[in-house]
Amino acid sequence: MVDQWQPALLSKIPCQLTADFISQVGMESCTAFPSAIQLNQMLVASQPDTDYQFIVQDHRCENDYYENIIAKKRRIPTRTDNWHDLLNALIWMQFPQSKALISQLHAKDIDNYGLHPRSARRNRLTHFDECGIVLVCAKSQVDKINPMLLALATHDWHSAFTLHKALWHKRVFPVLFGHAMLEMFLSPFIGMTAKWLAIVVDDEVFEVNDCEKRRQIDTALKQKIQVFDGFADKDILRPLPVLGVPHWCDNQNETFYANSAYFRPQRKGVVLTKQYPLS
Repeated sequence: MVDQWQPALLSKIPCQLTADFISQVGMESCTAFPSAIQLNQMLVASQPDTDYQFIVQDHRCENDYYENIIAKKRRIPTRTDNWHDLLNALIWMQFPQSKALISQLHAKDIDNYGLHPRSARRNRLTHFDECGIVLVCAKSQVDKINPMLLALATHDWHSAFTLHKALWHKRVFPVLFGHAMLEMFLSPFIGMTAKWLAIVVDDEVFEVNDCEKRRQIDTALKQKIQVFDGFADKDILRPLPVLGVPHWCDNQNETFYANSAYFRPQRKGVVLTKQYPLS
């Protein structure tokens, strides 16, 4: 199925860092889906030292597995005229260290356990790669941020999104990492749920230019994924109903947050995420 190029849809992505990057590379001014050649030009412009390249995903990719092509050949198969793959490319341009690590961990598990069935770690890596959100936390404010993270971890949504609203975008900077989540925001709907991962950065990261900000976030994210051994443990990633993030959806009133079909209570017996407490 060929997607339709509607660049105006990109303006629906609420993550400010990503929105600014889209403008920086001029993606909205493209008259059609960017080709692999154009994507590589954008990649080199944003990551001059990269040795990865986007390639057209065609019959030549059929004899090898997607993650192996990336990890072992440093080529990123990308379907033409496809929103999902374009937005994946957008994440590669911003966070290449973390994306490369995820592919390397996939390849390692494939080598160790075979392609099928997928290992539990590969399933969790894929979930984060598709639907991850990174909560970038200011180091000096960790003591104030931890109660908010505990609220997220225990599904105390009112506390996380309303009582701690002042922390969002100032001391806790939400960054969309999952390209499937970016795609959902092109046509947002109640039910959109990400998997969150919190990282700590020096306070200066909130003040530097966007290029340096992305680099430092990428470095910290890669390190956090390594610390958790690629989410080998099931008690790390936890859900986050992304339309609840302050300013990411209209009409965020009491009625909105009271929708328990979306802002679901936590099931009994769920173990507290090993991300908590943040330090």
